[in-house]
Amino acid sequence: MQAVTTPPLSRSQFQTVIQQILRTGKITQEAKQQLLAASRWETPLTVEELAAVQAVATRLQMGFVRVVD
Repeated sequence: MQAVTTPPLSRSQFQTVIQQILRTGKITQEAKQQLLAASRWETPLTVEELAAVQAVATRLQMGFVRVVD
């Protein structure tokens, strides 16, 4: 089975994905992979970007965000 490669997000796309997840309470596998790929950017995430990722992770743990296909 081949690994699925997800194109990297720009900073503005990253923010859009985070906002959509928090607004809808849903995260797709593609969005999950995109967020994981963002952690491998050449420039580190900003404090605000890290806080946004933490907000998504916290909401996932609390059940306020669910993974959808």
